[in-house]
Amino acid sequence: MPTPIKCKVCNKEFKDIKPHIKHIHKLLLTTYKKKYGYIVEPYKGITTKEKFDKHFTMLSKKAYPKSLTIAMIDPELFKLALKYYGNWNLIKSELKLKKSSSTDAEILIEFKKAYENKSEDPTHWRVQCKYAIDRFGTMKEAYKKANIKREYINEDEFLKNFKKAFVNRNNGKEEFKIWKLYKQKASIKYKNLKTAYIRAGVRITCLATPIHKMSKRAKEHG
Repeated sequence: MPTPIKCKVCNKEFKDIKPHIKHIHKLLLTTYKKKYGYIVEPYKGITTKEKFDKHFTMLSKKAYPKSLTIAMIDPELFKLALKYYGNWNLIKSELKLKKSSSTDAEILIEFKKAYENKSEDPTHWRVQCKYAIDRFGTMKEAYKKANIKREYINEDEFLKNFKKAFVNRNNGKEEFKIWKLYKQKASIKYKNLKTAYIRAGVRITCLATPIHKMSKRAKEHG
């Protein structure tokens, strides 16, 4: 929902102030700006490309690693980036900013480590994805450089994670969610779960209901 803007002539607030300025005060927008200033104050006072460059460079120096990805900035700054440069990737090259203080190898090591532990720490994985995209351009290229064989391509990797999710499914709500996700993936991949169980080496003689899913009566008679 748009934030109401205060009219500097009458001090009343409006969601859409431009018709009010034109029709009530009979002022052109350029005249209003000359007499009363901006209708909406510029983001961080940025009104020129030079001011944008200065602000962006300052943010880049504060970022860790010394890099700003699209996901790390707010929408208003991104709009200004497109306004002054037309293309996000041009900014860093034209301002001669380092993409990161980390080497390619350091980013790839952390990216691969985060990938292996993405189920346990999804937040860290998402952050490393941002850094990888910022450095290598696409996730596909990052996977390739990190020598990661993804599940949907590597069946052994998928089956290993499927079995792990099955074994841990009763360890809590999060683990059960992960198991549900893998069960769904396996159903799509193999058309039926039985094939997935057999290929993963999972014995399915007894599929216990997760404790947190059991009824109160069932727990009491547990």
